[in-house]
Amino acid sequence: MDIDIAMSVSGFLFLFILVTFLASGAFGSSIGFDVNPDDKLQKINNHPNKFKISIVLVLMSAVSVIALGVMLFIAFSWWELVLGYGVKCAISEVRQTVKSLSCIILRLSGNR
Repeated sequence: MDIDIAMSVSGFLFLFILVTFLASGAFGSSIGFDVNPDDKLQKINNHPNKFKISIVLVLMSAVSVIALGVMLFIAFSWWELVLGYGVKCAISEVRQTVKSLSCIILRLSGNR
């Protein structure tokens, strides 16, 4: 898959997740602490279709989150080589710095 396509699909999925999450809250599947669960169950009983729609929207959002992770992996998989080399160089530099500092500390303390 082309990187540009994967990035475009990732952007779409991000917006889709946002819209489905907000829409599911509008249909009654909001995140929060209800003081009275009986009222919440009564609302579900009075409007079962709204609750079913909110559950479908939450499931679509969850599937989209997984798809977004896959698309981002595809879009940025070529960075693995760059980041891997960068981490390897950083580790090498840290080792060299620690070696230099230990030599300086040993010389300053008088132990050679």
